[in-house]
Amino acid sequence: MTFKVFLPESIANWLRKKIGTGVFHDPSEAAFVAFQDLMELDRHPQVRRQLLRTMLQASIDDPRPSIPSDKVLSRFRAREKRYARTKPPRPQPLPKYRPSRGAKLGSLLAQFGREANGVDLDI
Repeated sequence: MTFKVFLPESIANWLRKKIGTGVFHDPSEAAFVAFQDLMELDRHPQVRRQLLRTMLQASIDDPRPSIPSDKVLSRFRAREKRYARTKPPRPQPLPKYRPSRGAKLGSLLAQFGREANGVDLDI
């Protein structure tokens, strides 16, 4: 599977540093390792919960001053207004399926398990 991902600048900079120091060969290797880590965390929900608790506690213990909620909300609202003014990206159209010459409905259904949209076809 191949896909594109758009990273926030802070994450992109972090990834560039990791690639530059040889931790990862390229962005696809970093994505592969990240997905492996996520799969492993899925197998251990107690570890995921403990990680979340540790991250929350680190945030609570952070000596930097907290940001007042009205300031955070105003930032979110400003960002929301900015996003509302931008044109959303257009999805890329899927390639049209063109059966090979001589393809029959029966052979196509056999190929796809005689189901379409979760409904069993009785032909």
